[in-house]
Amino acid sequence: MRSRMQATLVEVLSSILRPLVSLYLRCGVGFSEFQGVVRTVYVSVAAEEYGIRGRPTNTSRISAMTGVSRKEVKRIRDQIRDRWTPAMELSPVNLLIHYWHYDQEFCDRSGVPRPLPVDGKSSFAALAQRYVGDIPIGALRDELKRTGVVAETDGILTVSRRYFQAESFDEDFVRNMAFSLTSLSTTIVHNSKLISRADFSQEVNEKEGRFERFAWSDQMAEGSREQFRKWVRSEGQSFIEKADAWIGCNEVERASWDEDCPRNIGVGVYFFEED
Repeated sequence: MRSRMQATLVEVLSSILRPLVSLYLRCGVGFSEFQGVVRTVYVSVAAEEYGIRGRPTNTSRISAMTGVSRKEVKRIRDQIRDRWTPAMELSPVNLLIHYWHYDQEFCDRSGVPRPLPVDGKSSFAALAQRYVGDIPIGALRDELKRTGVVAETDGILTVSRRYFQAESFDEDFVRNMAFSLTSLSTTIVHNSKLISRADFSQEVNEKEGRFERFAWSDQMAEGSREQFRKWVRSEGQSFIEKADAWIGCNEVERASWDEDCPRNIGVGVYFFEED
């Protein structure tokens, strides 16, 4: 028999999944594929997060927790390493633009990207090789120029816009979507674990909690809705640029990056409207 909390979680699951299912159906991803991914995630989370005394969770316990057969658990664990990982969600184009603004070799001062030649020392090619090395330079330059993020004059490239945003439903859009949804979900789950702790207090919340707030109304006139949409776009863009500047000014240099233990930190802003 389910507890009240379990029943509520199951009830709200449909509202959480509905937008994703709509997207997946539009892209031709059917239930069997979706179900396979969900099954794999259940096994992966049970294996990684529910071990006893620091030891990995064994197959029998994973099966008992998830309801997936032991044979299937073993099969899934053998192939988990081939699944999509959070590192694949980062947009390489926005990574390049960010460091064009904040890597001292490629900017005049923090936040002011330097015009760069295509090739040579301290060039666009050198910047791309440092941060998105496996993407062909020509294809990267053409895409940035096509979307208006970068302009080229006499072989010199300059930044025209602070962010790259996919203009069609393509791989870049999917990467950005995955990063946004994963980041928001992770924040909500982190805060839920914090609230469940026996020592939870306002002090603990301020020290360890992750900021997540929203403002909304269901009683706004159509004209005001349009004004609010424009206000959010303007203020949200301004806030994100300030946040990006703060991050850029406080990051360690590329030579000091710890490749073995990456940790993402950041903030996201989104507007929502629905019937």
